[in-house]
Amino acid sequence: MSAIKALIKAHKAKSISEDTFTLINFLAKFEESKGDRKGIARMELVGLEAKYIPKFDRNSPEWNGQAQGNGFRTRFFLKDGSTVGTFSGAAHDFFKFYAELMGYDRQLPSFLHIDITGVLQVDISKVALDGGKSTYNFEIVEEGSELTGFSEYLPTAQEVLSLEAPGEPTEE
Repeated sequence: MSAIKALIKAHKAKSISEDTFTLINFLAKFEESKGDRKGIARMELVGLEAKYIPKFDRNSPEWNGQAQGNGFRTRFFLKDGSTVGTFSGAAHDFFKFYAELMGYDRQLPSFLHIDITGVLQVDISKVALDGGKSTYNFEIVEEGSELTGFSEYLPTAQEVLSLEAPGEPTEE
């Protein structure tokens, strides 16, 4: 991949873009309507990421006054190429599980993308809580899942552009 293509990929990865589905819409469209799987939708994950957006963090000085969350937008990359995006705390907790497996502590970077080598089958459902509130449940399904590893993606400037630091001699 050329340096410019790598730079474009890194920029697109960090930018905010529209997803194919919101988590609410994905569940509404793909949830089963009857039987043992009523209310459950399956995602075939091949990647996931989280981005911190200060204006959606109620504890940030940049808070826009509307959001109630922690500022992290979680995105799921599906096998069919579609994406599911959400500010759900439950989705972010699901993401943090993978980040912790990869060695990130509880203080996550402002952007982290994790590619899954293979496909993880994940069932999602809505769970009712007290006071009319709800959350989501994410359950990994063994049957149909195939996992051979995880890798992170966010190259540094040197990895993208093969740049020399200012003042360093170049090889000639």
